[in-house]
Amino acid sequence: MRVPIYPQDLNSGSGFARLAKCLKRDWPGAEPIQLSEAQNLLARCFGYSDYHQAKSTTPQDVSYPSLAYVVAQCMKTLSSELIGGERAKFFDLGKLHAQVIDWPFLQLSVYREHYGHSDNRVVGQAVNAELIETFLSTRVTKPSIQPDCFSNEFSFEKLQSMTGHAPVNTTSKYMSTSMGKCTNEDSVLPNAKCVTCGPSAHRKLH
Repeated sequence: MRVPIYPQDLNSGSGFARLAKCLKRDWPGAEPIQLSEAQNLLARCFGYSDYHQAKSTTPQDVSYPSLAYVVAQCMKTLSSELIGGERAKFFDLGKLHAQVIDWPFLQLSVYREHYGHSDNRVVGQAVNAELIETFLSTRVTKPSIQPDCFSNEFSFEKLQSMTGHAPVNTTSKYMSTSMGKCTNEDSVLPNAKCVTCGPSAHRKLH
């Protein structure tokens, strides 16, 4: 959805013009940008292809996006230009977000009519809270109860039983075999070295 831009918003010192100057001032790219480029970028943030289209388009209705949506679109457009356009290798996303929140969006005619003479900082805080709430609502909540197959840790003893090895935990298990030898006749590791018992050796009965 586009942000309606009225002719009075384009006058020097008015809504769009002031916002474009804020964008130029806060641009975090490796190189500064001219005001004309800031105007084009801001127009894209507002849903237009460029500044020329924003100037030549007359709003047909009174519908408009929320300020939270506008801020999100500004962040998306600027980040895409900075990263995709290789305008900056690194930039502080949190700092840029804080700066955009403080931009005087209430100077635009459509929002001034809606918010009246509200404090821009107070409205900015409300917008930020709405963005956080929207973000959190999209997160996947972890299940409070895990499936039974993940309820217990995969122990070393379980691994031994899966391989057919009975661990030697008591002296009775050693019987007539050498100390540390595996006593399991059915072990699937007859010729391998057991981590606990050393080289496996079948027990000889006397």
